[in-house]
Parts: sequence; structure tokens; C-alpha cells
Amino acid sequence: MLVEYTPTIVGLVLDVSKSEGMAAAKQALVKFFAHFNNEDRIYLYGPNNTDIPRRRGETLGKVMNHNHHKIRMGLAIKQCVWLMDAEDEEDYKKIIFVITDGINPLHNYEIRKALFYDREGEFEFVFLCLDDEAFNRLDLNLHREHAVVNFTRLEVPPLGLYKAMVTKLWPDFEFPPEPEVEKAKQRQEDKPVEKPKEEVKIQVAKISLDDLEEELNLDDLEEKDAESKECAEDGDVEKV
Repeated sequence: MLVEYTPTIVGLVLDVSKSEGMAAAKQALVKFFAHFNNEDRIYLYGPNNTDIPRRRGETLGKVMNHNHHKIRMGLAIKQCVWLMDAEDEEDYKKIIFVITDGINPLHNYEIRKALFYDREGEFEFVFLCLDDEAFNRLDLNLHREHAVVNFTRLEVPPLGLYKAMVTKLWPDFEFPPEPEVEKAKQRQEDKPVEKPKEEVKIQVAKISLDDLEEELNLDDLEEKDAESKECAEDGDVEKV
């Protein structure tokens, strides 16, 4: 059964101040962009970015050249909504990712106002926090006030950010096994199988005293011993 593909317009607000987090975000976005086809559109918020590129390579170039600058969170989200809503394609899925490590209490007020610009409820908003403090400053009540607002606390490594974004757009996507996990699995399979040690059984034979005397022929031994003593008494034994 063929599943009809729904084209997507993605808005990106990249508000990352730490160099480690910015490098991880860019690395994750490069992998993320590889999943899009020619129908999809990607917009990166910036004061001078006033249109949505037709080619994802153009947006990728802007991402790689992006440097952190202080932004007004509400204005960034509003600009994404305005530009994405202006597209003629009504059947597009519309989602805005806010990747941040710098949420402050003022942002909650700005975000709440910006969400009201989605008058038709066509957008989904996903806040991906790379910092515990930023996540803790978010007003989680926004999630209850607006049905399509999601908050996620992520580790800085890019793999977590990449998987979070892909899973949000394509929930059924199956990720290939990670190289280190695959190597460990292969080493386990190549490990020689140890053969179980054979159990050594010791059998103890039961024998009676009569059988033992018969086996050793004790009567003959006693007779020979007596003869030896007699010979010694008679002086028949030669001294060496």
C-alpha cells in the first residue's frame, strides 16, 4: 500500500550561544536536511532572511554561515509564521523548530503572543532545549494553552537533536544501527563459543572384606611369611 507523501515547510529559529551547542546544531541540521525532497521548503530565521528559498542547499548554506546574535524570540517566531503562511500551498505540513540554549522569562511572554498568529491552527511548534536552565525557564503551561507546542530537553551531542527532529516529522522512520553498537554486536558474534567442560565421573566400586581377602590371597601370603621365618631360624638365609 502506497502512502501519499505530504510536503513540508520547516521554519528554523537557531538561538544557540555556546560554540559547542552551535557546532552540534549545525551538524544535526546537515543530516536532517538530507531527508527532504525537492517539494519541501526550509526557512532559517534571520533579520535579513525575508523569503523562503526554493532550494534546500541555499538554506543549508545560510545555516553553515549562521553566527549567534541576540534575537527577540517572539519576533523570530512571528516572522516564521508570516512567511510560511504566505505560501500558496495549503496542503503543506507546517512546523517550526526553535533550537535554543538561552530561554529567559521574558521569552515566555513573547512566545505566548507569537503563538496567536497561528490563527488557523496550521502550525506545530517544537522547542528543543540544549540547556537545563533554558528548559527550566520555559513556561510549560504553553503546552496546555496551545495544543501543538512541544518541549524537549536534549543533550548537546548532535545525534540526539537530529533524531528528535526526524522523529517529529516522520514518526515511523527507522534509524540505522549506530556504528559503535554495530561493532560491539559483531565482536560478540565473532567471539569463539567455549565448549562446555566434560564432567568427569569417578565410579567407586564397592567390595566386601571376604572378596578383598580372596583377591589378595592372604592365606598364601601368611604361609610364605611363616616359611621365611623358619628358614631364618634354621640359618638357611645367607648373609650378604
